Amino acid sequence: MQRPSLKCLYCSHALARKKDRKHFILHKCINPKCSYYLHNLKKVDKTDLDEDYGKNKYKLHYIYREFTINFFKMDITTLPKNASSLKFSKNNAYIMSLCLSCRINLGLSLRKTAQAMNDIHGVSISHQMVANYCKTASICIKPFVDTYPYEKGSVMVGDETYIKVRGVKGYIWLIINAATRTDAVSTEFRPYKQMIERLNRIYKASYRSINGFDNYDGANYNLALWVAYYNFLRPHKFLRFHTPVEQTSSRMATTCRPNGSS
Repeated sequence: MQRPSLKCLYCSHALARKKDRKHFILHKCINPKCSYYLHNLKKVDKTDLDEDYGKNKYKLHYIYREFTINFFKMDITTLPKNASSLKFSKNNAYIMSLCLSCRINLGLSLRKTAQAMNDIHGVSISHQMVANYCKTASICIKPFVDTYPYEKGSVMVGDETYIKVRGVKGYIWLIINAATRTDAVSTEFRPYKQMIERLNRIYKASYRSINGFDNYDGANYNLALWVAYYNFLRPHKFLRFHTPVEQTSSRMATTCRPNGSS
């Protein structure tokens, strides 16, 4: 089977294979007339460009990572060992839900969440207990979030973004159903690349308060909670303040109505 050629999103020039990493291959657009390259070049001070290896100090060219991991072989349903239960010895499910709202919905750090619980609700709780609640909730909902029968549109957009695990960069993939974005700007003018980058920025806004993870299990727990919040709880302005799942259910219900129903 012939290997498909990779092309730049901005100039359609063939990408050059530059580096082979453990889990991905790095491709780069080397077209000197590429609009992406010329746009970034204008942002660099001319004195910096005149220095030795001036252009090489900046990532001016379009770069694409071709991941070599087979994501479809990953087990997304097996729960980790030592999974916590929902049997509360001190607090209750309501206190847990308040912690999750502060931590996930509002994007507070673990310590800020513990402080908010004490200052606002008068509940004395440690940041470690907040972390335990988040882990427990994630373990419970991750199989549901990963296997939920999301409606698949005609256009799916995906991209990777990086996170830090003990100071080392790791990568996650986020995939969005472009058909659910019904606002005129996204439908008519906004390229799909900008659409997924916007989703990445929303996730990074919640990730910023964490400033990295201690291990990949913690990163997976946090991501599962964030995806559950984004798809099932977070109102979206362009969906008339419905969640993506609510919008899908409403559209499916309308489609399934008998003839003559309003």
